[in-house]
Amino acid sequence: MNLEVFLQEISSLSHEGRRYLFTALQLVLILGGGLLFSRWLSSKFRRVLSVFRHMDETVIIFLTGVIQYSLVTLTIIICLSKLGVQTASIITVLGTAGLAIGLALQGTLANIASGIMILILRPFKIGDYIESGESKGTVESISLFSTQLKDSDGVFLMTPNSLLWSRTVKNFSRNEIRRVSFSVGVSYNDELNSAKEIILDRVNESELVFKNPAPSVLVDLLDASSVNLKVSCWVKRQDYVLCKSYLTQSVKEVLDENGITIPFPQQEVTILGGGSHAVKV
Repeated sequence: MNLEVFLQEISSLSHEGRRYLFTALQLVLILGGGLLFSRWLSSKFRRVLSVFRHMDETVIIFLTGVIQYSLVTLTIIICLSKLGVQTASIITVLGTAGLAIGLALQGTLANIASGIMILILRPFKIGDYIESGESKGTVESISLFSTQLKDSDGVFLMTPNSLLWSRTVKNFSRNEIRRVSFSVGVSYNDELNSAKEIILDRVNESELVFKNPAPSVLVDLLDASSVNLKVSCWVKRQDYVLCKSYLTQSVKEVLDENGITIPFPQQEVTILGGGSHAVKV
């Protein structure tokens, strides 16, 4: 059918028929244009978000999907208004339904919002060892709803994102260096300065310990049975566990070699009546 025949067919229609035909053409144009525009805009938005290297792919897919389906919904509402449907009532129904769904799924929506913030701001990433409340372990995966961890015993943990976002998160893998710190008690009868020098020399012998910042040995507490010294030094993050175990054992050995006592708790009990004498327990 050529254009001339098509125009003749249209002219033969009644006024009402032509009106319906033009309305149908408008609907096709609006619906097709809206769908194409929503796809084009979401594609452009995806490219913009992809520029940010820290932006997670899951977040990009979620946000572009929200934009695309929002435009599709708006296009459908415009088409319905062209058909004479009262869109105000439809918008009211959609708003009420959205509110009801939001109240019913507020916990789920909170997890999604928290998951987006975690994926954007990146307080931790896959492979990091974190602690938050009762959750502690290595991050295995991060989704919009939850974060999966594996603790030191190999146990699987799934923590809702809203809990991680609302609590303080300790990330033990974020910084390149960490401070090893532990306490050791020496007897009140021992020379403190000598004990501190002996411990400091042994710590400095380790190749894993940084010389800058320099290690330190300070008096930490005058305990009931001992003077507690706090030993501190800085090491690479990956050497933390090994270095702390080695230094703890090595300091104990060097104190034994130099005759410095690591005392155990003692109590003096005085028994009254019939004679007084002290018994050490």
